[in-house]
Amino acid sequence: MIRFGPKRSHPLIVFNNFFKNFGLLVALLIFCFLTGSFSMLYDNPALPVIVLVGPITRLFNFLFTQYTIDDDKLFIEKGLLNRQKIELPLNTITSVDFSQSLIFQVAGVYLVNVENSASLRGNQTKVQFALKSDSALEAKSFLLGKQNEGKSQTDEDGLPIGDALQNDETILSRRAASFGEILLLGLLQAKALVIFQVLSVGAVIITFGSQLFLNKNIDGDQYLLDWFMNLKGIQVIIVAVVILYTAGIIVSVFMSSLKYFGFCVTNRSDSIFVEYGLLTRKTHTIMKNKISGVNYKQPFLMKPFNMGVLYVFVAGFSLEEDNAPKDAMLFPLMRRHELQPFLEKHIPGITVQPEYQRPEKKSVPYFFICPRFVFSVLFLVACVLIGYFQGAPAAPIIAFGEYLWMVGLAVLVFTVCSVILEYRHTGIYSGSENVSLTYGGYTQSEVTLLTAKVESIREHASLSKKRKNITSVLVSIIAAPTYANHQVRNVSLGDFRLMEGVLKY
Repeated sequence: MIRFGPKRSHPLIVFNNFFKNFGLLVALLIFCFLTGSFSMLYDNPALPVIVLVGPITRLFNFLFTQYTIDDDKLFIEKGLLNRQKIELPLNTITSVDFSQSLIFQVAGVYLVNVENSASLRGNQTKVQFALKSDSALEAKSFLLGKQNEGKSQTDEDGLPIGDALQNDETILSRRAASFGEILLLGLLQAKALVIFQVLSVGAVIITFGSQLFLNKNIDGDQYLLDWFMNLKGIQVIIVAVVILYTAGIIVSVFMSSLKYFGFCVTNRSDSIFVEYGLLTRKTHTIMKNKISGVNYKQPFLMKPFNMGVLYVFVAGFSLEEDNAPKDAMLFPLMRRHELQPFLEKHIPGITVQPEYQRPEKKSVPYFFICPRFVFSVLFLVACVLIGYFQGAPAAPIIAFGEYLWMVGLAVLVFTVCSVILEYRHTGIYSGSENVSLTYGGYTQSEVTLLTAKVESIREHASLSKKRKNITSVLVSIIAAPTYANHQVRNVSLGDFRLMEGVLKY
């Protein structure tokens, strides 16, 4: 029996990922208006065709795609001449989540993201469509209904969804992140990627700003590079540490506030409901029977304050933004002593271990056998050679070449510290219900996995390490491919045998 549809997406689906699909068209029109000339369109007939490919494709998909739900399957039919039909069994669906950009919020429309367990085989079937809020909630109740047969399913607003009753009887607890915690998350997160993004945006602004306002063609990347290379000694350190790091803090705090504003976790009998976001509002329903484990991450700046970010591993579920897989965050910032009480409330059966079997001291040299250490040594050698030969007639002159060895030495020291931290953070634990691994350098990951969700474990080591009873362990769990494998290096072979003994397949 058909329970929903056939139905097309809401027209706003055409404008989802607006800049990705309409960016070229918008940029071309802005350029023509600012220069006051449309000759580019007349002189290059192929150009309008190229920039219209994205918008036409989105419009075509909207017009000729329909969604239907019956008692057992989700059907997607798309195409005009070459008609394609996809059938997705409801019992394979692992998550049905909502997101709303600012325009979607104003229009009362949800972007519905449906994922299924095919992701475990690396060929995830992801379905995305847009519906008005009442239709979206109705579709969600049907899509998750196969996993909740015989249970009342109503949303907190009284509409069918998940396993929550209208009177909230199955809502066991709620935990909201304070605005201070969200600000602190942005403040304490690693800044390297943010600084790189700031530099990239700055280069783009210089390039296009010079063309539009100064009538000059300035390469933004080259301009920033020349400016940096012309700095001397201590100036380089001041600029890199103070100016760039301050910019990274400001941007990170601002972006964290926008992304995780109003973060709230609702614990229900069969699921965990997560919602967050200001400009783009997102909601995720995580089925408890699909959870394989958790990861408590502590970046370098968070560890002195005993704080970390809690993530969850779920079979067939991963958050994706701009086609890049992201960890499924369960809570944005949590103190270490709050971790176990939180898990006892939300995910019974997962116990974070206070003690781990640590590597022996004889394994320390093997931690230095890694690509990043080899690279840092080679980089230092290259810096020394460049500084030594820069005065030769045939050699290119490089700004601050006499200080280049200091850069190479700093990279080496930074790498050595990361290797030492990796040794100190490494450990494993084996129990009847959980196996735990801790690893990482400047960012420590403490992974706790349900033994019932472990698919395989294996160890690998060179002959010299085997003679010293040292090995590396790889644990594979039932989860999306990005998060399925977890490895610790250079632990005791005896500790691996203990883990091997508690896992029964």
